[in-house]
Amino acid sequence: MPKYKPDSTQSKVSFKAKTGEKCLLQYEPPILIFDDPFLGLLKNMEVKFTYQDGFKADGVTDDKGVVRMAFGHGNYVDAEMSTRFGLCTRRIFVLTAEIETTDGVWQRLINLGYVPMKQPPESPPNPEKLEAALEEFQADHDLNPNGKINREVIAALKRVHDEDKNAWAARGSEELPPEGPFADDDNPKEKAT
Repeated sequence: MPKYKPDSTQSKVSFKAKTGEKCLLQYEPPILIFDDPFLGLLKNMEVKFTYQDGFKADGVTDDKGVVRMAFGHGNYVDAEMSTRFGLCTRRIFVLTAEIETTDGVWQRLINLGYVPMKQPPESPPNPEKLEAALEEFQADHDLNPNGKINREVIAALKRVHDEDKNAWAARGSEELPPEGPFADDDNPKEKAT
């Protein structure tokens, strides 16, 4: 397989295959979807990205909370955004380790919001942090909350993180029920952007 490292502005990469023929590879830059459990899809929000290699870029989410990212700058990005609750920074793993590994499970739990650390490392810092994140994920997905990695956890993570890439789009921007933390607000999802 030929090696290449596209820069953040390319959407096409040209290289010569072993046969000597010129090949063209097209790819879509990775996207992030900003979907908050309380605020919903975060539309028209400015985001500042700092990539693993130090590259910095800015972006703005569209009307579905989607923003395109640069490619080829490492396994993760730290995204900084401002919501009605203040400045928020999240580490997001763009390229995750294999799901059958501890690091792969850990990185997916980070992406899904189960690791309450500002800049979590690529590997669990200790078994207790991984176990706590696993227990919360398991409880949310009707699995036995034992904090252990097993076939059921891996299957659920595959479904929720790796395969269900369009479930967010069907959600829209429904109002929250009046008995939530925003009982006095009309529609916090609309006001948040």
